[in-house]
Amino acid sequence: MDDEDDDEDDEDDFDIPSNISPTVGQQHRLPCAIHGIEKAANGLVLVAKTRSMRATLLKMHNEGQFVRTFRIICHGAWKKPDEDAAATAENTSQDTTYYSPGECIPIDSTGLDAEYLESIRVVHLTPSNEAGLISTLDITPRSPYLGVNIRRYLLSRGHPVVGDSGNTKPLKANRNKGLFSAVIKVEFKHPLQDTVIIASFDEPAKFEQLRNREQRACVRRKAEELEELRKGGVEPASTFDRKSDKPIAYQIGEKDFYQMRFKVSPATLIPRSSTETLVRAAINLSQQRPIKILDVGTGSGCLLLALLNSLPSATGVGVDISTEALEIANINKDLHGLSDRASFLPGDLSDLQGTPELFQSFDILVCNPPYLDSAKADKLKTLFAGTVHEPPVALFAEKEGYGAYELLASSLSRDVSTDGATKSIMAKGGYVVLEIGSGMGARVREIFKFLRFEEALKDNQDSERCLVFSLPTSPVDP
Repeated sequence: MDDEDDDEDDEDDFDIPSNISPTVGQQHRLPCAIHGIEKAANGLVLVAKTRSMRATLLKMHNEGQFVRTFRIICHGAWKKPDEDAAATAENTSQDTTYYSPGECIPIDSTGLDAEYLESIRVVHLTPSNEAGLISTLDITPRSPYLGVNIRRYLLSRGHPVVGDSGNTKPLKANRNKGLFSAVIKVEFKHPLQDTVIIASFDEPAKFEQLRNREQRACVRRKAEELEELRKGGVEPASTFDRKSDKPIAYQIGEKDFYQMRFKVSPATLIPRSSTETLVRAAINLSQQRPIKILDVGTGSGCLLLALLNSLPSATGVGVDISTEALEIANINKDLHGLSDRASFLPGDLSDLQGTPELFQSFDILVCNPPYLDSAKADKLKTLFAGTVHEPPVALFAEKEGYGAYELLASSLSRDVSTDGATKSIMAKGGYVVLEIGSGMGARVREIFKFLRFEEALKDNQDSERCLVFSLPTSPVDP
């Protein structure tokens, strides 16, 4: 914006307090932005071409005379309080009603930075496999507050903005797409002409692309799940909701894993495609030799049985603390004709030595331990659809999710310290193949530092999912 004055340099112009921070080193240069746009964001920027106009606009900005509208996409949707209460009273989530497009969401005064927000209006609600729903919102902060205040508020209310930066949360299928926040409208009164100026532009194209991508993925997932129900002989109800209903695998009692079909029950973890990374790693290590495999925390037995099915000369043992899970594993063993090469025993990863049948010098140990933080169990069950129905002992561990790794490491440490005259569970020079959660690799490597780290493998989502260690070829000091 320009004015009609010749405008001489006036250092006093730079002393006006402001909530914004012009680019470091650029404060005395013209033209000058009155408010900035955050890194990875899009939007309108108000620019002054002269120093006197900059001083005027900065003063107006800090006095709240500018109205800016941010278009954002965030995780989840807002339940209407009265409907939420009714749904709770009836012990069902089917009646839950969300604020719809065009409706305004009340600002919760208990939210972080709530006092800096003027209004929140719903623009779109879009289904999402990961988030359940994603919301497109138009949010007006009180001038001179910024996008970071919006992000902080939404994060505090459990609806983080989609992004990869601070106070945001990415969608797995849309990583590295920048921040889904844009200033799409600026409204203010012209300081010289006494007219209202409204500048606006359409949301960035990536917003619609994200919504379309999530919508299509949901349609595909829905079709796959309905087909899975029919495949299991169950006619799906038209009201099936993957976020609240019992998982399909439990409804039909079966789940595919590594091109095989396994029986499952609520006593066993539902096999995940990401765990197939462990199968591939162990097969590569086997070099097609007649090896012996130990599966710790076997559950349905899918991991061990998939390996034995791929390695015709291999044999194996699976252990689990759950007798109900072992019953399912034995059913799967018979189902796939592997009774002569597989056995399942009660056993605890914290005390493998307590199961005498395990002193067999196994060549490979595979383990998918529980690694979700037990202190965050309630929150994680909400975020990950279906886990509320799965056995907690197979999902959650103490010590921020690292407790099971520490217990297994203690068992293995005792085993590798045995001398050559003593029977051992693992063969000297054998391998340990572990599944890990995203971001857990460094600490798990530290826990198993008494072993030699060999490699880390990624799953199909490009997340580090599997760590491979090798045992020493001779006894080590405990």
